[in-house]
Amino acid sequence: MTQKFTLSVPNELAAKIEERRDYLGNLSAIFQKAVQAKIQQKEDFEQRMKGDASMNEIIERLRGERRQEVQDCRSQGLDDGLEWAQAASYRELKYAAVHFKMHDDLYGRPLAPNVLFGDEVLGDYLSEKICDDPLMAPEEGYDLDTPAVEWLSGWLEAVQGFWSEVYNKVHQD
Repeated sequence: MTQKFTLSVPNELAAKIEERRDYLGNLSAIFQKAVQAKIQQKEDFEQRMKGDASMNEIIERLRGERRQEVQDCRSQGLDDGLEWAQAASYRELKYAAVHFKMHDDLYGRPLAPNVLFGDEVLGDYLSEKICDDPLMAPEEGYDLDTPAVEWLSGWLEAVQGFWSEVYNKVHQD
């Protein structure tokens, strides 16, 4: 059996929902998943407050939460990278896909996010995306943590994947 709820959303959000109806899919499923996650978060917290968890259990729980945070940041980076690539100019897209790939190939590792913040083309955008997110923003005096690095890795993967997908089609005469 199911129960029906009526939801109200601001007009601005309703317009965005209508614009992206195909992308969003089943709104009921999205709502159910979000509410279930929120309830589970509360129940887990209540259980931890009641429980007599050992230090090892606490550490394992925190490790799992950290892994999930890293996965979420990478997934968000993939989404943000694809969104950026789709809106980028040819020059910006080529620069991001080729410039950063060359660095990976030369040094065997991606550029560090704090180095990218100084990039003339993308520094402001990348800095804003990472530093404006309280879960990824570095604390004063600290280096960027794994979530920001994972977001950037996902972002670069999406941009380079998009470039690879469109490159031959764009260069056909």
